[in-house]
Amino acid sequence: MRIALLAALSACGFQLGPSGVEIDAPPFVDDGGGLSELWMFDTASDFEAVGHDRVAMAIEQRGSLTPEGYVHGALLGRGLTTMKLWSNGDTAWTKLATVTPTGIGMWTGAELTTQRELTYLGIRRNAPMRTVWFEGELLLGAGTERLQIKGDDVAFLEIASPGTSSFTPLLENSATPVATVLVPITGWYPVRIGWADGDGSGNLGLEIAGQTGFAAIPPNRLRAAVASVPGVLRTVFYRQLHGGGILGTLPPVQQIQPTQLLMPTSFAPPLQGSVGENSTATETANDWSARWAGQLYATTPGMYTVRVDSDDGHRVFLGSAPVGQSNWGRNDDNGNASTTVTSALREGWNDLVVDYNQNGGASDLAVRVVTSPDAALVDAPIPISLLRPIEPRGERLITRSTVPTPSRVVADDTGAFSDLDVRVATGPMQMVTRVDVTVVYNTDTPDQLVFRVIRPGGTPVIVRNHQGGFIGGTRIVAHAFSVDAAVVGGPADGTWKIGVADDVNGAGNNTTSIDEVHLTLHTAGGPEQIATTSSWRTPIKDLGTRLVKIDRLTWDARTPAGSGVELRLRSCEQADCSDEPSWGDPQPKDMPVVLPQRRHVQAQVTMTTDGVSEPELRALSLMYRRTSM
Repeated sequence: MRIALLAALSACGFQLGPSGVEIDAPPFVDDGGGLSELWMFDTASDFEAVGHDRVAMAIEQRGSLTPEGYVHGALLGRGLTTMKLWSNGDTAWTKLATVTPTGIGMWTGAELTTQRELTYLGIRRNAPMRTVWFEGELLLGAGTERLQIKGDDVAFLEIASPGTSSFTPLLENSATPVATVLVPITGWYPVRIGWADGDGSGNLGLEIAGQTGFAAIPPNRLRAAVASVPGVLRTVFYRQLHGGGILGTLPPVQQIQPTQLLMPTSFAPPLQGSVGENSTATETANDWSARWAGQLYATTPGMYTVRVDSDDGHRVFLGSAPVGQSNWGRNDDNGNASTTVTSALREGWNDLVVDYNQNGGASDLAVRVVTSPDAALVDAPIPISLLRPIEPRGERLITRSTVPTPSRVVADDTGAFSDLDVRVATGPMQMVTRVDVTVVYNTDTPDQLVFRVIRPGGTPVIVRNHQGGFIGGTRIVAHAFSVDAAVVGGPADGTWKIGVADDVNGAGNNTTSIDEVHLTLHTAGGPEQIATTSSWRTPIKDLGTRLVKIDRLTWDARTPAGSGVELRLRSCEQADCSDEPSWGDPQPKDMPVVLPQRRHVQAQVTMTTDGVSEPELRALSLMYRRTSM
């Protein structure tokens, strides 16, 4: 189906079909009230028609409207290799319409300084030229904010007011690298950032002023709208069990995987971000983990079973079912594992997460649906058209790393803890449900060590006590987790402390030093998963003559508990409806509507949600009459 303006041409006795093709059908009954016409929206191209307007609303490729959904803590990035698209004073965003990105992923705001950091966006390591752009929203507080951009060769930022897409240039590194922004209200401001480098040696950073000067924008002030992006969010950790990012100093690599989930794979070549000890091309990925997070669209509600098979450990979340897992732990080789999870899925979007842990040796993973009301999904990878990369609100990960330089020394035999601070900034009410700690350290007496965690404002909790460890030389990677009430159940925000002590008086002098600390918090709650209020407006329709009456307003919508869909109309004389800024009352379905008899008509869809349960509008049509002259 496509947009159809079906005009009953009384002089001709035929109608125009969806693409302007004549079709056999009697004209609509005039009954003395003018020409009868139908205005319909039921495909993605219909909803994206020139002149439409939307705020926090996504247009899905299946041909429907749903509230926007988010990945928090990052902006959506795309890359282009071997091309420098912009130059100083020539930063038109419209140039992007002529290119195809080579990769898509998330940027958490950390300054980009090396070519290695851009391979996840499809930028070759030795590319002589590159173009990168980021889109999303920046949380600004009411009052005054100061922003700074730095880059080589060209870097710029454009900003828009909340709920709009009218961008204004704000920063350009060659002209106005620092700007003061007068913020009328606290809110999420749409931003887009462009960067073009002509010799492959540049850098990019966006910073915001704080009490101690400019610093990288913290991730909790970034979010990206991804509801209309197909695929899943793939996060790759350079240590097992969700531990750390590239080389242990950068965030984990987050890419949008634009493929079905998951064909059986052996990860050849290794996933970007899964190798971290050095930068050689021949490096082997044997100590890493990954998460695929998103939502699965169920066209038919009912019981679904997903099966995960892997050579090492894994976990799987589906809908509201308890987590299923097998061999999820840090070992030299966990062996083959299989898990099935069954959940009652509602029609529409349902949460789906798959975790994989690579312990060494082979690396194999496969995910498939084994039972479903939709027979086409059974015994097949989940198609990309049914996936979107929105993070589940009940199982979000926050990963932060601290790499001391030089390594932190642990006092021998004293029991005194060497604590390292890990700063976590999150949204409000993001509560911790599990704490994972990965520590890379050097020692010759691992069984004499004690590890502890202190949550912000909390008391110490021992998470690992006098355990040995695998010694490769003297470098050990240890993992511990805790669900102790003293570290979970509270907010994630604040400074966490990870400490190591040697409290056994052994023979001789033992040396222990800490090289890396990785803190991963599993959280629930926090920022909304999808927009709580969103709207979409049709283009303003010029009737050519005057409206007589709207005989019928109808729509096809899905409204689960916790959500709602509302339709309003207006008529106006001016082409921009500036003469009629207000809208009528919410309209009942399949009922006539009386509006002032003017030349232009427009409809507005408003959706409300609880931040989790999303409504969906699949079709909208207005049957109206207008004067013939």
